[in-house]
Amino acid sequence: MISLHRLIVVELFKLRRTLALFVAAVLPGVIALLYALMLAQRGKALMGTPEQAWSALFQASLSGWVMLGLTLFIALEAALVVGIEHHHGGWKRLFAAPIDATRLFAAKTLVVFALVLASLASLWVWTVVFGNIVALTVSELGMPFGMPGAGSALLLAKVAATSTLIVALHVAIAARWPAIAVSLGSGIVAMIGLVIAASSKWMKFYPWFFPLSAAQAESTRALATPVYAVAALLAVVVVIVAARSWRNRDVP
Repeated sequence: MISLHRLIVVELFKLRRTLALFVAAVLPGVIALLYALMLAQRGKALMGTPEQAWSALFQASLSGWVMLGLTLFIALEAALVVGIEHHHGGWKRLFAAPIDATRLFAAKTLVVFALVLASLASLWVWTVVFGNIVALTVSELGMPFGMPGAGSALLLAKVAATSTLIVALHVAIAARWPAIAVSLGSGIVAMIGLVIAASSKWMKFYPWFFPLSAAQAESTRALATPVYAVAALLAVVVVIVAARSWRNRDVP
């Protein structure tokens, strides 16, 4: 059987010069630009004191990305990564080789998760770029040049950790239904559910709400530490179940 790391290398090789990488690098910048413009226009109403400007800008950008973009981003990336196999008999060629289905699904899930990490890193970089442009061009704000504090890395890590279950679910959906409309439709439905869950007492049971809660520093909405482990464990379960479902049906 082909090892997991080789499958990951192959999946990464397939992504060269693809839309998946472009979206991960550029799309978070749109959200960062939006909130940088809001900072430039609203000024102290958004950032508080000049010393709090970087923290406020990064917090707003991260929450905006998780609320407006992350769910659809994951659904799109899952469709792009898995969709390659839906064309020209890709699945049949894969499973004709000595490849374990569970390892294959795990590799695709890890690659999509890597794209999520890339998008979060891209968001941080774009926030620094646009934040410094605002500091340079809107001098009356008194915003210092620099970057978000060390706490920003912890917030990014928490958001990434709580995204594992969402990634596994959307990879399973993209693998089961070849139409990209189904993948994107599931992302839209999940995002609508996120808006509803945000004001519901059941929000803590909604997987797509976990990253938003992790992105916000409010103690009243903070996730309990076991949730991060549970999300990762459930992601593993989803990968195994998805792989077994493929073994129990004809490969398309």
